[in-house]
Amino acid sequence: DDRVLAEHVLEGRVDGPRSVRRWLAFLGELFRDDADREQRIAYLQEWLGAALFGEANAYRGLPFLVGTGQNGKSALCFAIQDLFTADAVRHVDPKSLTGDHAEYYVASLEGGKVLIGFDVSGEMLRDTSFLKRVISGEPIDARRPSEMPRKVLFRGAVILAGQELPPSADTSNAFESRFLPLRLTRVFRDGDPGVLPPAVLADLLRAERVGVILWAAEGLRRLRRQGAYTCPPSALRERRLWMHGDSAAAWWAEAIDWSVPKDDRPWHARTDLYGHYVE
Repeated sequence: DDRVLAEHVLEGRVDGPRSVRRWLAFLGELFRDDADREQRIAYLQEWLGAALFGEANAYRGLPFLVGTGQNGKSALCFAIQDLFTADAVRHVDPKSLTGDHAEYYVASLEGGKVLIGFDVSGEMLRDTSFLKRVISGEPIDARRPSEMPRKVLFRGAVILAGQELPPSADTSNAFESRFLPLRLTRVFRDGDPGVLPPAVLADLLRAERVGVILWAAEGLRRLRRQGAYTCPPSALRERRLWMHGDSAAAWWAEAIDWSVPKDDRPWHARTDLYGHYVE
């Protein structure tokens, strides 16, 4: 890979079981009732590989897990967290999003490899512009106690989870377009057949940590070849609905390839535009 500038390569051996049987079974159960289940799993494999190896910011499509509760959002976030070392993980802290301590919180993000938001509300994203800037990869004012302010740029991966997608207040939709929302519709209740207690499930998934990291590395290789994430159709529909609501005109405007007019003309004829809208 010509993006790797290392001059020396050392041979090594990865210790631990290579199995991902339980991990794939877990993902399969999460998305069991989704028609695009395989695309969802492929997308998570690619994103997780990019996150683990520091390339998530090079691609557009942050995962936003959406569901009303007991549908596996937290279990998936905890499983992803366990793949990183403890010092590499950062969390969205609602109490530190505003006020005098916000700059201290931003400084604490420095050096993190992944930022996880377990229960992100609409208010948190709508009312805290600095969190949007973190997610967008923009430099932010930050400082530690007794230090001078400086700019911090969070370079890690981001995954959010919440009960609903926040209302869209950005007319440009630049923020929303950074995400691929995955809505989880299954409900897992304690005592249901096949439903494991969270602690037991976590231990089983943790036992496959090495295998999952290697599985994610395969996803990263595929992502590099493709140049973009595998996009589940349901996630694209969810994002369009988030961005445009039920506006047929907005959906139509997004679907048109404005860069290629019919017959290579330097404009779009009114009749052509109306024909696309009718379709």
